[in-house]
Amino acid sequence: MRIAFVYAGIATIGWNSYNKFGRGLDDYYAIPQGIAYLRALLLQDGRHEADIIDFRMLSGPEEYREKLLDGKYDVVGISCLTPSRDYAVLAAEIAKELGMTTLAGGVHASALPDDFAGTGFFDCVVVGEGEITLFEILEMIQQGKELPRIYRTVNYVKDLDALPFPATAYLPTYEHAFEANDGLAGITASRGCPGRCKYCWPNQYVMYGTKSIRWRTAKNIVEEMLYLKTHFPIKLITFYDDTFSWNKKWLREFRDHVREIRQNGVDIPPIAVNARANTFDNEVAEILKELGCVGVWFGFESGSPNILKILNKGCTLEQNIRAAKICREAGFDVNANILVGIPGETKKDYLLTYKFLKTIQPNNVRYNVLSPYPGSQFYEELAPQGLIDVQKYQDYDVATPHLTGKGVIRNVDYSLVMKWANPFRSLAEATRLKRQNHPLLAKAFVLAWRLRALPLPDKILLPVVDALGRMYPYLKRA
Repeated sequence: MRIAFVYAGIATIGWNSYNKFGRGLDDYYAIPQGIAYLRALLLQDGRHEADIIDFRMLSGPEEYREKLLDGKYDVVGISCLTPSRDYAVLAAEIAKELGMTTLAGGVHASALPDDFAGTGFFDCVVVGEGEITLFEILEMIQQGKELPRIYRTVNYVKDLDALPFPATAYLPTYEHAFEANDGLAGITASRGCPGRCKYCWPNQYVMYGTKSIRWRTAKNIVEEMLYLKTHFPIKLITFYDDTFSWNKKWLREFRDHVREIRQNGVDIPPIAVNARANTFDNEVAEILKELGCVGVWFGFESGSPNILKILNKGCTLEQNIRAAKICREAGFDVNANILVGIPGETKKDYLLTYKFLKTIQPNNVRYNVLSPYPGSQFYEELAPQGLIDVQKYQDYDVATPHLTGKGVIRNVDYSLVMKWANPFRSLAEATRLKRQNHPLLAKAFVLAWRLRALPLPDKILLPVVDALGRMYPYLKRA
């Protein structure tokens, strides 16, 4: 059979958007690992033909229709996150019009299978991992059996090393993916997360079928890194794992294996990782340094102990400050994920977070606005109270509330979300300017943006903000 795997993740960025804005926002450049794994498996198996169709590379629905016709596919498997749900439905509708069997998988399918199933455009919606399940479904199709509308995965991958590298499935779709993206590639070393944060859990459990973390071996990871280095113009590898710093035993094995191959004259590209503050210490930093780590992303989320408690983050403010200090002393970039727009959040919480960021001086600040995604504890708490205001699924996107002042949680003050976006992010810009020996510019930059947090009349505040907006491009180039 001929199978097309479709990535429909174009909410807010639209058609024909792949790598248009280069490195910086995952939506513009990240290769969907889930469907890459599935295609790699089919290529390895050899009994079926498979392609990847990425909506970000198409001009619109008509070009998508033409690709389906040209490919003469029997089966179309579609994946997306919740904000792009409507594009996934469109993809299925067009495929059904052409007489193709349609499957849905991924995060939204696992969180709200009845939603996809209820559209009538999907023959089967997969809940959970898809690698083993895919072969089970394809066998049912070949045997002429009726597919269940919802297929709940029972057989999960026990040995992750047995899976082929997703990069073996990148070509030809992602042939030029790394050229406009500074050679950034991604690897997933594990499945699962030790955290129980309310904005994510228990979706992790539903997706992966277990509360424990499964790890690939260090040897297998290094082999994938070398594969990427050999076949693509890679300059940096980022690990997608939610908590790369969790398993010290595994980290030591990884370091030892890298030492071994370096002794044979082989090197690996530098890496960047995600970490949790309560698992990050001097030993972890030393291991990462030897591995060639250049930057660490932390889910600090907030400088307010109260907000950290509401989020069930599992990390204290003191642990966050300590982790940033260790990271800085090791010579890594300190990158901070901040989460705002949380029910119960006050101006005091924003001030505490601003103070925290000023203390740790991050190199980058990612300003995220809480979206109570279906399948999360926040969704399960807020939805029954009627506190989620969603007109369309794209409203779940976290990238717009700080620009528009419109979010999806009724009891959140989104004017605060808008007001604090630039003051938070300006601190990272100030750190960059300081490192480039522009201390006065850095101080001016931060001072100007701090005015947005003060209760000044608009007739004073707005001209200052407008002036800074005109200065910003020059400061960026300074």
